[in-house]
Amino acid sequence: MDKKPSWAAALAVASSYRGVVGYKDHVAILKKSGLPEIGKQRYYNLQRKEGKGTLIRQEELEFILVLLKEEDVHVRIRLEYTTDSYGNRNSRVIKDLFWMSLEQIKMA
Repeated sequence: MDKKPSWAAALAVASSYRGVVGYKDHVAILKKSGLPEIGKQRYYNLQRKEGKGTLIRQEELEFILVLLKEEDVHVRIRLEYTTDSYGNRNSRVIKDLFWMSLEQIKMA
């Protein structure tokens, strides 16, 4: 079973967000992508492999931001930028992430 290209793709996708989303969300993402499920035990074991692959907070926030934008959810973020010694922006740092669905907006 591990030799099928779709199985390898499913493992690669699951590895990219392990530790960020739970198993139910993982299954939904794989179904949406047309990939096979890898099983609950294997999914959670991906988090333990070699003690690596865990995302830092900024990577988690960037990943969540991408997922929310793909689902057409209204997203707001508060940013700060790191600067070099000349005052030029190097990178952004997400401080806060807020989102709401269209249904929530309509209820306001």
